[in-house]
Amino acid sequence: MTSKPEKIIKSEKEIKTTPQKVQLGYPSFFTIYREKFRGSHWRFEIDTESYFKYKALPREEYNGNYEHYWDFVTETEKNVGVIVDILGKEEIGSKWKKKPLETAQLLVDFVQSFPYQDREPCYAKYPLETLCENGGNCLDLSILGASMLLYAGIESCFLDFKEHVALGIAVPGKGKFVQVNGIKYYATEITSTEWPDHRYTDKIGVFNSVLLNKANVILMEKYRK
Repeated sequence: MTSKPEKIIKSEKEIKTTPQKVQLGYPSFFTIYREKFRGSHWRFEIDTESYFKYKALPREEYNGNYEHYWDFVTETEKNVGVIVDILGKEEIGSKWKKKPLETAQLLVDFVQSFPYQDREPCYAKYPLETLCENGGNCLDLSILGASMLLYAGIESCFLDFKEHVALGIAVPGKGKFVQVNGIKYYATEITSTEWPDHRYTDKIGVFNSVLLNKANVILMEKYRK
């Protein structure tokens, strides 16, 4: 069950999921701050138990030939859903689900607000891990983006370049895209930088054409039959 968003100060919006009590010696929730996101300071709270549920799941090391991205997409995760719902209502309005391009760009902007984090060994994180750990690599951030988009009813695909991962988003947009089965997926760089003051703010469809030609397109339907 989730509580209504509460504005702490005029420019700050708070989004909470009800914390669950856990006997682990940890705080009952993680607090995630997004400062100056679209002109406001946002705070989210995610219960600790949900985070550790995903943190404990096994996963394989990424070796440059890994296609199981969709195994990590969790569009039904309640905490992800709360954030998408509140962002949509607060930034677009009650009919945000009927505005897929505007909604998709909002969610891309949100994911781009998380810093890039490199690590060894390389493995995929679940969306809640990326949110609570305040960032991830291109794999993690693309998985978070795909999860949020899918919750919003927007289809996407992973664009795998072996050394990098981006998203293709099925919205009525413009710019660079890949087309599969008659559907245009507009290429989107969803990964930002390591530096908070120098974020990428690329829009949907803005992408390197040479790089896009090398993409391995990984569709959801291929792995979720």
